[in-house]
Amino acid sequence: MEEAGRGVQPNIGRTTVSSIIQTFRRENRIERQPRGGGSGPLFTPQQEEAICAMVIANNAIKLREIQSTVIENNTVFGNIESVSISTIDRVLKKNEIRMKQLYKVPFKRNCGRVKEISHQYVQTLYRDLVPENERGGGQLSKYVVVWDNVRFHHSHLVREWFAAHERMLVEYLPPYSPFLNPIVEFFSAWRWKVYDRHPHEQMALLAAMDAACDDVTAESCR
Repeated sequence: MEEAGRGVQPNIGRTTVSSIIQTFRRENRIERQPRGGGSGPLFTPQQEEAICAMVIANNAIKLREIQSTVIENNTVFGNIESVSISTIDRVLKKNEIRMKQLYKVPFKRNCGRVKEISHQYVQTLYRDLVPENERGGGQLSKYVVVWDNVRFHHSHLVREWFAAHERMLVEYLPPYSPFLNPIVEFFSAWRWKVYDRHPHEQMALLAAMDAACDDVTAESCR
């Protein structure tokens, strides 16, 4: 037996030759079987879509909350008894969804100070934006710039420029009011329209971004 092995390969051992012969007798093969490669995917495409839908419905959801929902939902995930957070994270990354850290801020939207600032904001808009023939004045037209409260909008250079141009007025959105900022509303609606087109799978990302612009209407930003 050892001599037979050396006739094929000089350094082959007796036990190896014996193993090959036994395998041939049992399974009628001499080739090495391919490696198993580990277990298959845990979730079906439909289940992955359901996980992504959780994030779309609530973008503040946490990975641990998704994990609990998957384990407890016997309708969609009846075959899943346990799943790790890292597996859920891989599913989301595979579908181009990234989880971001949320930061808690004081909930002041309904406090007296914020309400008063919002009231002053509305009154100022009424005073500055009502047409002259409706406010009965002979004043020259004024231009009002409305923007949010990012730091550089309050910089000395910006305030100095507006002070030198009396017909140019600036109004800041009240705090905790992203719904009054059309830019924020547009990008929020646009982001999900891009995601609905499955960039990198059905089309290029830039093409999806361009096409999604046509799907965002004025109603989407209200």
